[in-house]
Amino acid sequence: MDSVLLSLTSCPASGSQGLSDGWMPPGHPAQDAERHQEPDLAGSSGPAQEHLLPKEDTPYPDRWLRYTSFVVTMAVTMSATLFTLPVVLMAGVGACPHGCLSLAKDLRFSLNESVHPCDDFYGHVCGGWERTGIRYTSPLSRYTSRFSRSIVNRILLEHIPKRPTNARERAAGFLFRCLSRTKKENTTTFTTFLNELGLPWPSKSSTTRFQLLDTLVRASLQLGMPMFWAFYVGRHPSRPSENTIYMTLEPRFSQWIRDIEALAADGKEGHYLRRCAEIVGRTGQSYSLMIQQVLQTHAEIVELVLRFWGRGSVPQYHNMSDPDLRRAVNGYLPDDSQLWPVDEIVNMQPEFFSRLDATHLRKTGYQERFKLFLGAYVVWALSPMVSTYLTNSMLADMNRLSTADDYRFSKCIEAMEALMPLVNWQLHRDGQEDLEPTWRAAWLSERALSDWMGSYDGDTERLVASLVSRLGTNAFNMTNTWKMIDNAFAYLPNDTQGIFIKLYHTYAKATVDFFKQSLRRPPHSIYHMPGVVSTRLYQTLVGREVILPHFLTSWPLYEPWHPPSVLSALGGITVATQVLSLLRFAIYYDSRFRAYGFENLKPRPRALGEDVHWFEKVLRASGELPDASKHEFRMLYEVSIAAHTASRMPQSPEWQPLAPDPSLSAATPESKQNSFWSFKPEQLFFYLACFMHCGAWARERNTKAALCNVALPASPRFRQAFQCLQQHALFTNFTWPEPSEQPTAV
Repeated sequence: MDSVLLSLTSCPASGSQGLSDGWMPPGHPAQDAERHQEPDLAGSSGPAQEHLLPKEDTPYPDRWLRYTSFVVTMAVTMSATLFTLPVVLMAGVGACPHGCLSLAKDLRFSLNESVHPCDDFYGHVCGGWERTGIRYTSPLSRYTSRFSRSIVNRILLEHIPKRPTNARERAAGFLFRCLSRTKKENTTTFTTFLNELGLPWPSKSSTTRFQLLDTLVRASLQLGMPMFWAFYVGRHPSRPSENTIYMTLEPRFSQWIRDIEALAADGKEGHYLRRCAEIVGRTGQSYSLMIQQVLQTHAEIVELVLRFWGRGSVPQYHNMSDPDLRRAVNGYLPDDSQLWPVDEIVNMQPEFFSRLDATHLRKTGYQERFKLFLGAYVVWALSPMVSTYLTNSMLADMNRLSTADDYRFSKCIEAMEALMPLVNWQLHRDGQEDLEPTWRAAWLSERALSDWMGSYDGDTERLVASLVSRLGTNAFNMTNTWKMIDNAFAYLPNDTQGIFIKLYHTYAKATVDFFKQSLRRPPHSIYHMPGVVSTRLYQTLVGREVILPHFLTSWPLYEPWHPPSVLSALGGITVATQVLSLLRFAIYYDSRFRAYGFENLKPRPRALGEDVHWFEKVLRASGELPDASKHEFRMLYEVSIAAHTASRMPQSPEWQPLAPDPSLSAATPESKQNSFWSFKPEQLFFYLACFMHCGAWARERNTKAALCNVALPASPRFRQAFQCLQQHALFTNFTWPEPSEQPTAV
């Protein structure tokens, strides 16, 4: 499976080879390694052995010819470098014709036929995938990477001016700088940034609650580069003509957890932190206590995340009567945006922040350790942009050095989305040849959910129909133009020169300075604001948009000749889950996110709540996730309902012309047999609904196993598809109702 990893360059995956084979002067091994390591793209045209050919005695004429060839080659290379370097950058991508990746083949490879689907559906679907030992985020990671690479390839082959005049040119220059770094940038960047935040890491120092809050706010509202706990400017939830401050856990923290867990699997997390400390500080020092305290704090915060953080957490208006927080935030806002004690900001994770504040921000013993933790987190967050050595050595410790190019590419895309989200989305929208599958998946899944709500009562069904009628699909309902994007990002500097970390810092600073100008009377009408717009709940509640990533409905993941079950599983569940989240707020909460109370609800919404409670009992009894937090439980029941309703999409009249047999559905190129021919139509939907969640580990794996073994079998269609009987482990006494039916007790 490693052979199918997509690589930006074809250079050998040995990023640390220079450390073992090269000479390293004494004094500062880690930093010397950073300086002397070979460029990332060196030798990208062939295997490493080509550089180790033995010397031979060569006649003088041959030497002259060789010298001439060398000069000509260098001239051509320099010309290519000066004028067409993007071609060199993209040479390693190669062509990917239709069929180079196959979802059907990946699924077929992953199935473990020795496990009955009604006894352990996760083990049945993901058994083969887990045996490979490849730690992708999910089986779909390769497809999103290939889709994004095709887009980046296209944009880098265009002319990239030194002084861009529009958003597309800025994006091209930004990505070019990120991907074409061929030398190690000065590692004093770490120290400079840490000093700007008041973090003397890896040294320990005393601190106060205000100083910690000030560090977090300064990273977001002064530097535009949030670290751990982010403060974003966004549109007010109920007053769309105003801006406000949102605070939430930074999205990257989930990747930090994955990386530390992957390192810990082989006992390498301490080695990684020591390596970071030696790059920033000095060698020859004992960092054992620092490492122990960082990992202790990490474990404590991960526990808080598991118990109190959730993507669908109910936001809360946070009163600014807190003097430390108000003083920290006002320190980086202009005069006309200053906040008073009666003002409020939006806390997207109130339970998590409350627990974090009560311990790590307020208690003396916790404060010093938390400050050390923040320093380590900052170095980890910056290293993909600053230090190839740190990034590659971390991946090597995870036994994932072969994915270094993919990791770097994903970080460049992540950086662009953090600062220019609309540009990134527009590029991906343009990369989708046909938008019709996206429209179809969104519309049919919303209608299926609305019909299902009719099994409770007509009022709820009409409420859902009213809500979805006002929802857009993706940014601006996919009707925006590049001219609109150019106007939206006119505040960015028109210079893409210099090293990447400085370019990123300049863009980040310009972004936050523009959006914090005036909260009460913003000089723009943008609500897709960088940072906060990456929060799915913000897009749903404020933007009134459901997000269906373009790669889910595009080649190489989706083809127009795929059977309807494919689009229903990949796109339908994704959309229906977001609509359910919005519906939860519409039914159970007022405009200030205050719960109505179960006793104040109408009978039919109460019936839905009772079914959700019944599902919770089934989850607890299953033993799959006995200590599930309420956030994990919410995610499971929303996916369960979404899958149940989306499974009806293939029976929609719009898809009736397509044959029910996947081998006979829409014609494939050259009339070849459909790759899904071996799957039964009624089973394929549930196979894909589970398969897209394979590949996790630790706590995340347990949650995904519960999704496949509890959430999906709650649909009566699952039992029918796999003929589950009472003797099977996944058979329970509950299923969701079908439209116009009552809940089914079995």
